Amino acid sequence: MHKIVVHFRRLVPIAVIAVILVFAAAGCDSESLQSNDLPAGSEKLQIGGFELTELQGDAFAIKSARFIGNQLEMNVYFSGGCADHDFRLYAAEAVTRSIPPQLSVYAVHDGNGDLCEAWLTETLLIDASPLVEWLDTPFIMHLHPVDSTPGSVTVSWDAQ
Repeated sequence: MHKIVVHFRRLVPIAVIAVILVFAAAGCDSESLQSNDLPAGSEKLQIGGFELTELQGDAFAIKSARFIGNQLEMNVYFSGGCADHDFRLYAAEAVTRSIPPQLSVYAVHDGNGDLCEAWLTETLLIDASPLVEWLDTPFIMHLHPVDSTPGSVTVSWDAQ
């Protein structure tokens, strides 16, 4: 009896994910399943001037992030497919005195009311030049998705 309960508990999360994927695929046409890369600079970066408690957005996850020169490349995934989605970054002005310095950056996703349920993946390019120029030294950035359960992603910038 105990082995049956253990196996059942392992299968429940897999079954839930399978049901979500079936409903997501059934609710959208083939055009809405296509992913488009957004042009560099179309997202926005704000340094300071915000209250963390005021940041709100739609759920999403950051799959990976890296710097390519002064551009931050983020691979994100979220549900949607029927409207354009916007992403903004908010960099905290508080920076650690460690070497290299570290800071928190909060990523906010605005799905613009998109109720479609396709599971989309996009690659975003964000011009991080203002952040690089502001810090003027190699740094470590902790990138936190706002209003999302997946954890943060850590990425380093170095001038080389």
